[in-house]
Amino acid sequence: MAKQLPFYTEPGDITVQVGAGVLIHRCGYLVVRDDKLLTLYVPDEDIYFIPGGRVNCGTCTQKTVVREVEEETGLMIKEEDTELAAIIEYFFTRERSGAKCHEIAMYYRTTLPEDAVIPENELDGAQFPFAWIPLKDMKDYNIKPSFLPDHLEILEGGLKHIVHYEDGFEIKHVAA
Repeated sequence: MAKQLPFYTEPGDITVQVGAGVLIHRCGYLVVRDDKLLTLYVPDEDIYFIPGGRVNCGTCTQKTVVREVEEETGLMIKEEDTELAAIIEYFFTRERSGAKCHEIAMYYRTTLPEDAVIPENELDGAQFPFAWIPLKDMKDYNIKPSFLPDHLEILEGGLKHIVHYEDGFEIKHVAA
């Protein structure tokens, strides 16, 4: 029987316990309007994060972004409305569970219809409202991944590879 992961996953998600850590394959969508970045907000932890979700086994990352936009906003977009912006290797400790996570993420610049209204959002059974963060003030917010304010060039164009370890991150694998 598979070991219960220390956080919610859907069947098919590429989220795997590997020794003392968890490997996650995720996609995020980057939407900028009026010099503000669309994020999701976790009120009880005062954390902002890039909307998106885990990749399902057998699904490409671009299709994952299209699916996540529809699931989270109700808006229909096409793959042509997205452009790969960053490939991210992110190493962090999940605050709630203490899980040591190695996340491989693809972030896509995403165009939503100009007149699109971004609704309230519910994920994992909890309300995570959308929030627009002014780009010039991003360092004032507790945004995850924390390196994002230092890499705003990914919002403009091109493709960037980013590797980031959160402070104090370490996994100690123990032989069985």
